[in-house]
Amino acid sequence: AARGAVLYRQWGCVGCHSSDGTTEGRTGPTFKGLHGSRRIFTDGTTATADAAYLTRSMLKPDAQVVAGYQVGMQSYEGVLSEAEVASIVAFIEGLR
Repeated sequence: AARGAVLYRQWGCVGCHSSDGTTEGRTGPTFKGLHGSRRIFTDGTTATADAAYLTRSMLKPDAQVVAGYQVGMQSYEGVLSEAEVASIVAFIEGLR
């Protein structure tokens, strides 16, 4: 999780996703409380934000867009290693 916090800042996630619950001035949902929450997508489907969902969201962000947000996050597939993705997921999981 500590490595994930560093990567969160290093890769600029902090620019769009807060870690403290704030949404003002952010184009993406906050990471605080995200893990385990129910997500509702623009197509009306839902999912629980578990590790698989968080991973998929980083690698294929346009696959499921959360209602109220727009397509636009870049894919980190081929950019982040599996270990880096897992570290960021661990960081998000710890933000209760």
